[in-house]
Amino acid sequence: MAMPPQQRLGTGIKVVYATGAAIDGITNSVLPTFLFFYLTAVCGLGATLAGFAVSCSLVIDAVADPFIGSMSDNHLSRWGRRHPFMLASALPMAITLGMLFSIPIGMSKWVLFTYVVLTLLALRIAVSAWVLPYQALGAELADDYDERSTIVAYRVFFAMPGVAICLSLGFLVFLRGPNGLLNRAAYVPFGWACGFFILLSALTATFGTRRLIGRLHQPTKQARGSLSRFAGEVGELLHHRSFLILSSAATIFFIALTANTTLGLHAGKFFWKLPNGVLQAMSLSLFIAPILGILLIAACSRRFEKRTFAVVGIGYIGASQFVLPILKIVGVLPESGLGLYVPLVANSVLTGMFVGSSTIVYQSMFVDAADEHQVLYGARREGLFYAGLSLAVKCGAGLGALLAGVALDLIAFPSDIANRSAESLVIPPKTVDALGLVYGPAPALITLLAAALLLGYRLNRCEHARIRGELDRGEVVRTSLS
Repeated sequence: MAMPPQQRLGTGIKVVYATGAAIDGITNSVLPTFLFFYLTAVCGLGATLAGFAVSCSLVIDAVADPFIGSMSDNHLSRWGRRHPFMLASALPMAITLGMLFSIPIGMSKWVLFTYVVLTLLALRIAVSAWVLPYQALGAELADDYDERSTIVAYRVFFAMPGVAICLSLGFLVFLRGPNGLLNRAAYVPFGWACGFFILLSALTATFGTRRLIGRLHQPTKQARGSLSRFAGEVGELLHHRSFLILSSAATIFFIALTANTTLGLHAGKFFWKLPNGVLQAMSLSLFIAPILGILLIAACSRRFEKRTFAVVGIGYIGASQFVLPILKIVGVLPESGLGLYVPLVANSVLTGMFVGSSTIVYQSMFVDAADEHQVLYGARREGLFYAGLSLAVKCGAGLGALLAGVALDLIAFPSDIANRSAESLVIPPKTVDALGLVYGPAPALITLLAAALLLGYRLNRCEHARIRGELDRGEVVRTSLS
């Protein structure tokens, strides 16, 4: 049966939908920026254990993602497929984030490790139960090739207030001052304040988009919830070339990105030796500059293929990770002053711009691949597709966090810095240089590998127009996996 064409969305409803992206902005800035430093330098958890805690929670959560995506795809209720999951996960997200930054003092090493793993796992599953249906909802709002990029652009743009809220609460309010990042008590109100804004964002987007339920695609009538159905759906993904390329590249990229960002505060304070003001400027630039990526997409999206934007953006990110730390180690960049600060902040702006443009086109490429999947297999799988992407991202991020923790211990970098006096904290120059290498050039090589892999993606504008034509005419035949 042919699907009726969808009417284009107005700006107001796009804005209401996009307010939910603040959750991504908050969680994707608070966890990579502050958590690893908080666990190691402030709470005294060993770097390898901290990396393993992050990795363990990510991998377990990643395994749960396809089940969450599949349940969302096949759920039936008067609130549709997506909204029940979004509403149910709102409060758990806020509570677990507050608990994560409220670790009691005096825990033994293994009790501390267990607390972190369980709390972080609960947080990540709650976030997944929100994000996967939310992103699938966005994929269903439009069928047009270019309007999909517009919706993703709104989502990326409205993630920026979440980033700004998180970083401002951290650097300007609760963790300000020369030793603010080492003040354990200040992390408690910081975590709960971030949790409050997550709850506010979730409820706004959930209730604000409820009237769109009738517009969304409905699940096919089948044996929902059966294990054999789920296995068949996963088998379809594993036979889909576009999905495999996109998910594999995401895994590789997030290994590198997470290793780099996990060590970001360590590198900022001990390799670059930056004052808090410059750290804040770099962080804000990196997370706010994706707005420039939105403008870049708006100006050029009809001239270039989505794959081109993704390859160029990821390629720049890899090059920037490599070059600046090497210039610092060999003495080209000065130890301090504007000659160091200006290139770092400028690079953060450019990196943020390319992160923004790459994120928009990458997520839009995934939705296009979901259309291709419907042509190949006769069913829409937006929730499972985004679950597959989430699984790829989290497995990569988990491995990246683990590698960062192991690397920090291998170079003998000290932990529990908050409880050491300035006289007892002596870090050899070779250790500082080694920190620069594991923070920048090592992840850079992995990043460039992800860009190279994307060259094999073949779904372009013309091919997608053909696919949409088949879907609109109802020419979809289910393909056997045999």
